Amino acid sequence: MTPIAILIVDDEHVTVEMLVMILQIERPAWTVYGVECGQAALDIVAEHDIHLALLDIAMPEMDGIELCRRLREMPGLAQVPIVIFTGFDNPERRTRAREAGANDYWLKPFLPSQIVPKMEQLIEAAQA
Repeated sequence: MTPIAILIVDDEHVTVEMLVMILQIERPAWTVYGVECGQAALDIVAEHDIHLALLDIAMPEMDGIELCRRLREMPGLAQVPIVIFTGFDNPERRTRAREAGANDYWLKPFLPSQIVPKMEQLIEAAQA
């Protein structure tokens, strides 16, 4: 089995750094890629296999929903869990995220004790 690789995309540098640090502490065997824009995320997945993507919804140039749509169109990413995360609970955005192919929609802020087990569940379900 290849090592688990997680992609985190958020235009807020502090959020990316915090999530990368949390995952490195909670799951040191995981590889974590943290980037601040959609194009950088597309570059990462073109070069590396990922097992889960965590995408902020509100980003300039390419929002998380468009990035999700583009990821779903890439070879090998159809079954990779994609989670949209945001500080705003909005039914219309939830619907758009689902339509773009997101597996889940999480609200910020969240606790590491909440997200790491959820990530593991999504990864395990995708690999089953």
